[in-house]
Amino acid sequence: MSNITYLTNRSQFIEFKSQYKVVIVKAEATWCGPCKRIKTEVYDLFDDLQKKVSNAQLVIVDTDQGRDLASYLRIKSIPTLISFINGDMIDVHMGSNKNELNAFFNKTYNELLNNY
Repeated sequence: MSNITYLTNRSQFIEFKSQYKVVIVKAEATWCGPCKRIKTEVYDLFDDLQKKVSNAQLVIVDTDQGRDLASYLRIKSIPTLISFINGDMIDVHMGSNKNELNAFFNKTYNELLNNY
């Protein structure tokens, strides 16, 4: 998957999100079991989204290495996913429930269709 970017600080992220229509952020850590369990699911859901929205990017934030960015995004638990459209935060999902992950990606896509 070519549209995955690893970022660690807020200035990188602010610049990055201004360049893309849709940005999905996944906050995780290497030691986090639930983060590992949903990795494939998140990638698959992002692939599906990317087929519908060509200007979409997935940003991975390792909360141990990217404390500045995790603080800026107000990450309180991991895994956390956050969606942005045109730089605006649209939705936040915390946890590893697969049905809720589907709902998160669907909400982002529907928001894009209805309001952007």
